[in-house]
Amino acid sequence: MPADVSAELPDESLRSALEFAVAIAAIGVKLRPPMPVPSGVKPYLRFHKLPPSALTPLRAAVESDSDFLHRLSVVATGDLIDEVGMLWLTRPEGWQAAAAKAATNGAVEADEAGDLRREQKRRRAAEAVAARSRLESARLSEQLEAERAARATVAADMRQLKAELAAARSQVKQLERAAEKHTKAEPPIAAPTAKTRKPPAKVPRTRRTRRPIAVPGGLLGNSEAAGEHMLRVAGVTVLVDGYNVAKLGWKSLSLEAQRTACIDAAENIARRWGTKLHVVFDGSSVVGAASPKRRLIRVSYSPEGVTADDVLRAEVAALDVARPVVVITNDQAVVADVRAAGANVVSSNTFLALARR
Repeated sequence: MPADVSAELPDESLRSALEFAVAIAAIGVKLRPPMPVPSGVKPYLRFHKLPPSALTPLRAAVESDSDFLHRLSVVATGDLIDEVGMLWLTRPEGWQAAAAKAATNGAVEADEAGDLRREQKRRRAAEAVAARSRLESARLSEQLEAERAARATVAADMRQLKAELAAARSQVKQLERAAEKHTKAEPPIAAPTAKTRKPPAKVPRTRRTRRPIAVPGGLLGNSEAAGEHMLRVAGVTVLVDGYNVAKLGWKSLSLEAQRTACIDAAENIARRWGTKLHVVFDGSSVVGAASPKRRLIRVSYSPEGVTADDVLRAEVAALDVARPVVVITNDQAVVADVRAAGANVVSSNTFLALARR
């Protein structure tokens, strides 16, 4: 403001604007985080009505802080501040002359009743600004907390899956060694006796292979009727790809609840038809892996570093080839491998349909 115009604008003419500034500052310092307030304003925060001696230093403190002056101009209204105060805060083009003229013409309302009404309006406006700020702060805090919880859940799931994968790899290695030992244990061909003048003709050894279960004529290989026929064959061993079935049948449940539902479904089959079932899940370190054994079926978890798919392959290889084997899965890589080993395959969808009858 030019010096001559400033001199024409008495401090008393800015009383409504300066008291409005103090009211806004008093609310702003209580916010979290607090609103920046000029240091020269802080000594007057407890004043409801400013004494004449406070007007000059308070005016200088407000005019020296352009950011604080701008905040005041954004929330100021004519209901709260008189004409001269509004011109001083908002500073439109040509405001200096208009403010000087208004002050000269006595536009400042000096009566105590008018001052009280304006002070009350200023307080209400400042409180409304503070309430909006608190609501916005609370909303942002809730969003931040929700994002932190979501990240923590994802991190926990990743750690659990890594542990399950490591456990599965370890068990597959153990099963592969067991299968290799079982294969080497076959009895050798007896050596010829000393009385034999000519060695017997060598008979080529043929490795026995598993024969798949034959499906009766008229039944489609992927139908429920065909699946029931294979699961009810005498002496059959049924290997269930646990998570392949559980995640298909109970998508909305947690992993632990999915496992429980899958085990219950397998026990339902065993109870109805007397079928021998073995359900295999990924990871021996998952929650619930050490739960009590089921009476009707066998439940196992792949060791560290081994997948359930590899456990299923190893189980098929380790079982006596004279025993019929059925594998329950939709995993096409597992389907191809176990069929090559002579096992039958029933889809996870068909297994669920049979268990839910």
